[in-house]
Amino acid sequence: MDQGLRVDTFTSALLRIAQEPQEGSELNDTLRTYFHDARNRLSVIKVGLHLGRRGWQAERVRLWEELEASYRSVEQLIEHVQLLCRPLPFEPCRSSLSVWMGERLHTWVEWFDLNRRTLETRKPKQEQTGYFDPTQLLNGIDALIHWRSTAGAPGDPARLSWDCVGDRYEVEWREPHVESGVLLDARNGQGMSVALPLLSRVMKVHGGTLEVSMSEGLHVKLRWPIGADV
Repeated sequence: MDQGLRVDTFTSALLRIAQEPQEGSELNDTLRTYFHDARNRLSVIKVGLHLGRRGWQAERVRLWEELEASYRSVEQLIEHVQLLCRPLPFEPCRSSLSVWMGERLHTWVEWFDLNRRTLETRKPKQEQTGYFDPTQLLNGIDALIHWRSTAGAPGDPARLSWDCVGDRYEVEWREPHVESGVLLDARNGQGMSVALPLLSRVMKVHGGTLEVSMSEGLHVKLRWPIGADV
């Protein structure tokens, strides 16, 4: 991590947990009942939203869409914190990273379009297959891109690229207009994000690294071995 990197206290605490699985396991044991109760309460809210929306006029559809987005954000936050706190299942398979990234590109671009931002992508011209867990990897990248789509200013571009460099995969995220030293706050327009801690945990189980720099805008780099020995 960049020495000049500034994150909020919530993210800082979860980054420590991501690097210390035992600490996260103990926290999960403590909070298991609360996680279960929170999910039950969210289920009740979801039913209420569904029933309430049926009785409202068409011009209030936008309001319900915003409420549902807020609901999904809270549900995702609980899910991601649970992922950080309990043992992370690691099920690697040999595949092409571009295939999996390609399946998500349309959704990522849509997130940026909704916030009047531009997401540029750069794919490798030629890529070898490697071992990775596509579910865990894309969960982390999803969290990063969703967070940054709402955290950045309208009009600011971002670039996502990936490639094979030597014996490692590299995924890079760049936002040149993020000011050096700015606080990377986990809060966004619809709730909280645990993207950086989640990516740190995902890289740890892959035998890789997460690098975050603020020297020339925001630069996030994921690196992990292409081979199966992780």
